[in-house]
Amino acid sequence: MKTWREKFQNAKPYQVKELHTDFAGMKRGQMMLLPDAQVIDAYIRGLDFGYTEDIKTMRTKLAKKHQAEVSCPVVTGIQLRVVAEAAFEAFQSGSSIDEITPVWRVIDEKVPLLKKITFDPQFILEQRTREQQA
Repeated sequence: MKTWREKFQNAKPYQVKELHTDFAGMKRGQMMLLPDAQVIDAYIRGLDFGYTEDIKTMRTKLAKKHQAEVSCPVVTGIQLRVVAEAAFEAFQSGSSIDEITPVWRVIDEKVPLLKKITFDPQFILEQRTREQQA
């Protein structure tokens, strides 16, 4: 079985495609970003310490950056999980908090992803609190 880091490194490259049907609040004909883990990772690493942003805002900014009108919420969620799991895997392997992707800057207690991750979600929530109190 692949590690999360391997899934991160071997993800299909991001794509921008035209929507052929209405989907999840997006309209047929819009150009949609299907982000990969590297796109999401780079975006999150670019967020300043202590700054938080919701996933919808991240999707909007990612779409604009990649010349699309919208970002797929399903693919974004899947790839965000890969980034989060790979970050925690790196932390467990000895990387410091400052070296891993700070996924807590976009993941809060309201994000359904917290129920899907394989590690204790308190890790993310504690890091979010730590940064906000610094």
